[in-house]
Amino acid sequence: MCYVATALGKVYSLKEILAYSKESDLAIFRVDNRGEKLAHLSLGDAAQVGARVCAITHPNMFCYYYSEGVVARNVSEGSDQSRRMEITADYARGSSGGPIFNSFGQVTSESD
Repeated sequence: MCYVATALGKVYSLKEILAYSKESDLAIFRVDNRGEKLAHLSLGDAAQVGARVCAITHPNMFCYYYSEGVVARNVSEGSDQSRRMEITADYARGSSGGPIFNSFGQVTSESD
């Protein structure tokens, strides 16, 4: 069973997965919010090399771990030229898929 949990301990199940990409480590899903209004994350511009970023992840089941760093590089690889952003913020096993935020608190991604 997949679920979303808030920092305050509220748990919501996922209704459905709308789209996903294993290669991009990205999923878009619908949450069963039981009629409650949930806060959303704003999307920001792509991050350039050297930009300050922070990560909120769950490494090794240590929930809501916060770390800061900078964008070290943006990489294209593979035959499909998949893009990925490499950062200096600490993260470990279990952090995959956690959001990377810019200095405005918006979710950011790699630049072209």
